[in-house]
Amino acid sequence: MYKQEFFIQTSTNTGVIRRGLLKTAKSGRFDSLTVAVAYATRAGCQLLVEDFKENISNWRHINKEWLISFDFGITEPEGLELLQSLPNSTVKIPNAAKVLASNLRPSKRFHSKLYF
Repeated sequence: MYKQEFFIQTSTNTGVIRRGLLKTAKSGRFDSLTVAVAYATRAGCQLLVEDFKENISNWRHINKEWLISFDFGITEPEGLELLQSLPNSTVKIPNAAKVLASNLRPSKRFHSKLYF
């Protein structure tokens, strides 16, 4: 049975998303991870990977899919490289050709925040 929870972070309640992800990671055994987010930095990816390594017992073996935008040039290539280097990991960039053709200024923003 799946359980849905929402973790809502505000400027006065920082860290809620990370704590929520850790709580979820500790709650069961997973065979896959799908993440869709607007931006990724090397430091943020490193923190997330370390947290998941410590809290998901079969981390090396689960399938990992990352959908990460590089709209406006905010995403750091080193973050994408780190995620791609993980075992069983695939990184995809939504609308990559269009975003590159428009000098990283998309006509429609990709601003998702999903961890599944």
